[in-house]
Amino acid sequence: QTARNSRVDIPALVAVLAVAAVQSVGCTPPLKRLHEALSWDYGARARALLRDDPGLWKQIDAHYRPVICQAAQKGFHDIVLLALEHGEDVNTRDSKGRTALSLAPFATSEQATLTAFLLITRGAEVNALDKLRYSPLMRAVFSGQPEMVEALLAHGAVVNHSANDGN
Repeated sequence: QTARNSRVDIPALVAVLAVAAVQSVGCTPPLKRLHEALSWDYGARARALLRDDPGLWKQIDAHYRPVICQAAQKGFHDIVLLALEHGEDVNTRDSKGRTALSLAPFATSEQATLTAFLLITRGAEVNALDKLRYSPLMRAVFSGQPEMVEALLAHGAVVNHSANDGN
C-alpha cells in the first residue's frame, strides 16, 4: 500500500505520541505541560496550570525539578511565593543539589533579586552548597547579579569558600 492510499487513525496516533512523550519525560501530561510552561517562560500558563490542578505542586519529573526551583530559575517570584504557600520547602533541592536560591541568579537581574529576597525572607539557606559545592553567592557572582550578591552578604553568606573545580 502506498502512503497516499493508506488511512491513518489520527486519534490513535495522537494517543501513542502522547504516551511516548510522557514516558520520555517521565511525568504525567499535566506535569509535562507545567514544566514546558516554566521552561519556555510562559508564566501565565504555568500559573493557570497550578491554579487548575493543585496536585501539581508536589509532583516532580524524571529529572527531579521541583516547581519552586524551576520558577526561581525563571524569576517567577509570584509562582515561588505560591509554591511556598502550598507548603513547598524553601530549601528543596533538584537532582543536582541546587536550591531555589541557588537557581535564582539565572533569572533576569530584577527578577533574580526579587526572587532571592523572597526566598531569603522565607528562610532559605544562604550558604547551601550544591553537588559541585557551589553556593548561591558564587552563582550570583558568576551570573553578574550585584544586588543579589549584596543581599546574600547582608544575610550571612560565606565569602571564603571554594567549589570542587577550585573557583
